Amino acid sequence: MRITLAIVTFIPLAAFAVGVPTSLCAADRQINSVDSNAIARAVVEADLTPAGKHNGFSFDGESSRPEYPHIQFFQAWPNAGQGIIGNYAIDLLTGDGWSTDLCREIRTPRLQHLQRAARARIGLTDKHYKQVKRSTPPCER
Repeated sequence: MRITLAIVTFIPLAAFAVGVPTSLCAADRQINSVDSNAIARAVVEADLTPAGKHNGFSFDGESSRPEYPHIQFFQAWPNAGQGIIGNYAIDLLTGDGWSTDLCREIRTPRLQHLQRAARARIGLTDKHYKQVKRSTPPCER
């Protein structure tokens, strides 16, 4: 019985001594594709006119860039008509969204609700959010 207790006691101590890999820290987790899609839609909707909201939109061109490894870039265009609505970016660590054309972060009550829910799902606390939040948006300029 003593041997069993010694082994059981040793395992948690060994795990504690090794530590948790940094890839498992909440600040390094990324929001999932379902959340990033919902956030992207809310970001674009914030830029639309009422007529644009009625006609709908699509987005594509999701990509990342070496200088911004945790940022997802995309374009949105109207379902009816020509041209593009704009260029946007989502920070996959925080859920923050930007218009990269206007070089500004987009904030709406609906978007903030989606962002808080996504952050909670990855375990990103307010404290960690403040540590990983970008101070400037990834602009196209």
